Amino acid sequence: MLNRLIRFSLVSVFALAIVGHGVAFAQDEGGDDTEKKDDSGDKAGGDMGGDTGGDTMGDGGEKKDDTAKKDDAAAGGDTGAAAGGGKRQGVWDARLNERARTLPKGVIGIDVNLPTLASFDIIGLGFGVGYGVSDQLEVGVSYDVLLDPSSDFKGPFLLHANYNAMSGADMDLTVGASGGYNLSSEGLADLTLGAVFDKLLMDRKLNAYGSLSIPIGLEDPQAISAALAVGAWYQASGTAKSGLAVGVNLPLVNIALKDAGDTTLIGGDFFSINVGALWSNRMLDVGVMVGTDLKNSPGDNIALTLAVGYNMGGTGMGAVSMK
Repeated sequence: MLNRLIRFSLVSVFALAIVGHGVAFAQDEGGDDTEKKDDSGDKAGGDMGGDTGGDTMGDGGEKKDDTAKKDDAAAGGDTGAAAGGGKRQGVWDARLNERARTLPKGVIGIDVNLPTLASFDIIGLGFGVGYGVSDQLEVGVSYDVLLDPSSDFKGPFLLHANYNAMSGADMDLTVGASGGYNLSSEGLADLTLGAVFDKLLMDRKLNAYGSLSIPIGLEDPQAISAALAVGAWYQASGTAKSGLAVGVNLPLVNIALKDAGDTTLIGGDFFSINVGALWSNRMLDVGVMVGTDLKNSPGDNIALTLAVGYNMGGTGMGAVSMK
């Protein structure tokens, strides 16, 4: 599943894109993200099978070989564009850019991620489960801890809901919310609201996105802030059944709205960059993300996140043979 608040595969697991459960790649935490979709998500696949001289034309006028054509047909349609312009609804495509940021109806997504600093001074462990209530709505739970005995392995237990609010014309908008209880602080966890806007470009090979994350403190001092980030995923290779995507995420600004310290801006206070890659065969997702702050001791602040997701059930998973 790799994404909680707004599925974005790496981004959600890493919290890159939005709030997600890790570091923010959409995705989707300061952005992700948390996943569309993510994303999940969540969020330019197209005809990644390659031009091998087939007679069938792809989304952008490119030729498609018979194998790629059959894979796409079995997955529930040629491409998102053929189905109406947005991401593919109801099918969990191996190509990240063709995935919605919500799980298809009936599909269960399980994810485990391991965020750490390059020095390994801090190591975390995140676990999440999501379920596609419909092709537009996903709900789920997550739990994150530090692998440190002094923490008693306590952390935030969160519930999340993501909703695909708009899909069409190569654009998608996914909104989400998460909240719960923090076993470590023994108080309510922040209520986090988020949104990810995706735009497919370059014959659907490139997914550019922008994300907004608004954490609202429910315990004193009840701080409120808003984080904006941008990023992109490029579908390096793949078909409907197997694919590799690479991506980059840039947090832009963290706006202090209430009792949240100072507003910080890219270039002035920080220059964080996150790069990652995700391989998928639909059932199994494997991702890695590396990030640092180029402005503030980049060599001492390198963060690494490894993530694995397993997806099962529903007609959206069974549409393509895994042979």
